[in-house]
Amino acid sequence: MGTVDNFFNSSIDGGKSFTGSQIYHGGISEIGFSFDLEGKLWAVGRNEDGDFESNWGSRLFTATSEENYSIWKPTEEISDPVIYESPRFFRHGNEIYMIARTDPDGPFYTGIRRFKNRPALRHILDLGLFSTRAHGTALYRLDKHGEKIEFVDFLPGCGDTAFASIVRLGKHKFRVVNYSSPWMLHDDCSEWSWVKGQVHPDGTLLYVVDIEFEK
Repeated sequence: MGTVDNFFNSSIDGGKSFTGSQIYHGGISEIGFSFDLEGKLWAVGRNEDGDFESNWGSRLFTATSEENYSIWKPTEEISDPVIYESPRFFRHGNEIYMIARTDPDGPFYTGIRRFKNRPALRHILDLGLFSTRAHGTALYRLDKHGEKIEFVDFLPGCGDTAFASIVRLGKHKFRVVNYSSPWMLHDDCSEWSWVKGQVHPDGTLLYVVDIEFEK
């Protein structure tokens, strides 16, 4: 088993607390992360709750073993106004990919000037607008050189969707299990808002899709 120090993170009390030092303080509530072949850590955080120093949206971080994996450095001081909800990272070769919820009519952080001195109210408005927009699920690529996230292609999913699990099946093949509003019970739910998907009586479904990269 080894000691706790052999793990990137670990819990000894059922998840109530985690070993290691605090690496971030702010409004991030979900993290996706992966290591590249050089051992560099890349992570994206859903900064939905926000903070007054970096605003709201998403933040990209890096960390290296030489500098200590407990020291995460943001690639930018200000959050990307685009939010990547329920992000999941995985590596293919030395490329890192992400699966997350889309927000094509966004961005999440609008910076509505009318309420520039009332950030709490502006945040509530941003949350409301986000919840009434249509979302989906997509595959993204991490541009490590440019330190940014790039859209690759859409994956199935509509309404209330995007909380993927990813299993590697082979050198170039990955299996994704995700949830979505049940599109097969309707002609099309691509225009459903997140709220409609949440409250719809037909509930949700689980689906499986395989992603295979060219060799």
